[in-house]
Amino acid sequence: ALPRRKIKSVRNCVARMYHPGNHKGIFTAEENKRLHELLQKYSGRTNKFNIVGKLIGRSGDICRAVWLETRLGDKMKYGRWSSEEENRLRLLVTEQMAARKEKEAAEMKLRLEQMLEVKGAVAVSPAPSNPSHYRDGINFEPISDWLGTRAPSKCMRKWYHKLSPSLFSSGEWALGDDITLVRALQSGSYEWPWEVEWDHLVPNRTAELAKRRWRSMLKSLPDYLEKSFNVCVEELAEKYSSWRCRQVLENLK
Repeated sequence: ALPRRKIKSVRNCVARMYHPGNHKGIFTAEENKRLHELLQKYSGRTNKFNIVGKLIGRSGDICRAVWLETRLGDKMKYGRWSSEEENRLRLLVTEQMAARKEKEAAEMKLRLEQMLEVKGAVAVSPAPSNPSHYRDGINFEPISDWLGTRAPSKCMRKWYHKLSPSLFSSGEWALGDDITLVRALQSGSYEWPWEVEWDHLVPNRTAELAKRRWRSMLKSLPDYLEKSFNVCVEELAEKYSSWRCRQVLENLK
């Protein structure tokens, strides 16, 4: 029924969905206080969230999510962001992206050294173990720590909804970008949208922007919800190629 999911992933999802502690509503002030007290008590345990969850009658995943949103305590801010917070968030994300590029270059060098059996090569560091606040290679949990006033989810939402290079800050999305996106999807021979590596399709466009543009382009097709991914790609390829021909003819006049 779920060919793209591993058995462990399905089991964990079902456990979260049917855990009795997930249907108690939001945490009360007393529960939130006890959560932080117990986490401090079991801070040295690797499975501390599961332990604390059993003690307060909640799932470990819910405890971790609530802790991430409330761990800053009195320093946490709500409502409108100040210009200072926005500038600091922009700086932190930019610094992390630059550090990631340096890390990727170093890891590529290590891979080459391993292939050549050079002594001293070490294994490539694994991907983040907690992907809930990880997108496009940006980990918003340490960014939240460095910022010191906003939760990871708020930082991620602020970055993608306002501060990230968007259709306006990096230039309007042009017809050439649409054609590049469709051609990349067509040449990739993808059968399902989740197989696509969206962050490598259009130069200078993030995965979030590429997926957002793709969803917008789909709406130009009649009955697109009833069509397969491949059919939508082919129809859009034909549509945009005809647009391109008309544009060339107009430029020649």
